[in-house]
Amino acid sequence: MKLQNCCLRWFLGLIIMVALIILTPLQAQNYIEVNVYDWGLALDQGFSTFGDIDNDGYVDMLVGNGSGTIWHLEQTTGDEFVLITRNFSDIDVGSEAMPVLVNLDNDGLLDLIIGSNSEIKWYEQQGVESETFILVESNILPRQVGAHVCPAIADIDNNGLLDMLVGESLGTLIHFEQDSANGGTFTEVDDFWMEWDGGTYIHPSFTDLENDGKLDLLVGRMNGRIYHLVQDDVSSQTFTQVTDYFAFIEVDEAARPCGYDTDGNEVLDLFVADWYGGLIHYEQTYSGSSEYTMIEDEVLGVRDFGAKAGFTIEDIDGDGLLDMLVAEYSGESESYILRFEQDEEGSLLFTRVDESFNEILIGQYTRLTIYDINGNGLMDLFVSDVFGETIRYEQETINSYTFIGTNTNNLFNFSKEKNKR
Repeated sequence: MKLQNCCLRWFLGLIIMVALIILTPLQAQNYIEVNVYDWGLALDQGFSTFGDIDNDGYVDMLVGNGSGTIWHLEQTTGDEFVLITRNFSDIDVGSEAMPVLVNLDNDGLLDLIIGSNSEIKWYEQQGVESETFILVESNILPRQVGAHVCPAIADIDNNGLLDMLVGESLGTLIHFEQDSANGGTFTEVDDFWMEWDGGTYIHPSFTDLENDGKLDLLVGRMNGRIYHLVQDDVSSQTFTQVTDYFAFIEVDEAARPCGYDTDGNEVLDLFVADWYGGLIHYEQTYSGSSEYTMIEDEVLGVRDFGAKAGFTIEDIDGDGLLDMLVAEYSGESESYILRFEQDEEGSLLFTRVDESFNEILIGQYTRLTIYDINGNGLMDLFVSDVFGETIRYEQETINSYTFIGTNTNNLFNFSKEKNKR
């Protein structure tokens, strides 16, 4: 009898447990992605182009992404831009989108010519002032060229036919010309334009820096600098290289320049993207000047630390404002930890205050963790690298920004068995 009662209680308990499992609601998801306050999906291998797509008097900026999609930003006032979408017109060319806005066939509709991994695609505006672009031709190149193709388009000799210089991974510029005025096909003119070689992965862009009618060709270099070539005369097909270090501008790696007077003040604005992401805005000091001043290093409005960055957050100095340490690998021989500080308590906005935190050198894929691991009131900073080494730094004094390396042998013991007592 006791056995029966025990079995009955066990069976009733099982039923109640199953019922509770069925009737108890699942734990709701408590986190959602919030793409505001400088945080969100960042850009990789950007390339920009400009125009007024919807004819509203405000400049539109299209920025190709390494993923093959295009970001769309629109001017609000002056030099300020706001992000509209990270997927403009649902365009996806597969990888390394490098767009150029131009009126290819002179039909009143804008054309979007997009270089990608090994092709140049042609999209056309669906209608006047439309922000929808439709694929017209999957590849306007008459033959296969190297990978990583980047087009620059202008009528160099003013003969009514557009010229297209194509940079590619081998570092040479290939010259193509429109077959007929307003046509959508091109013929190769020269497979080694002017016998000029800019090194690997070059990014050309036409502009007129001096506003003198002569074209300037800016060519981004793999080392983060920019070549500057000037047309010998108006309508001339020859150019002369002026410098390989234009305006002493140097980004982290693979510079991608584009010049455009966004605010209409007759002073050229220069936007330079780099390999690791981000877009930097420079402006001429005066019209025709060869000197440029950096205006903004976060044009896209998002925190972009690059594809190989790691970071950690803590109130290091105990002032109630959070400090953010970022291992942003720059591609240079020496890269350091950046320190940002919260603008005010509870804010999601941070301002950079230190570009070489404690002169701690970092490399690719560096990861950071900060915590008072031994409970002595001093913060411990752990810096790990791609090779598996972890270095421990300890705060010199409470609330100090000075950290000292304190590595000892056998810093970590990853034994699978606990020590027996």
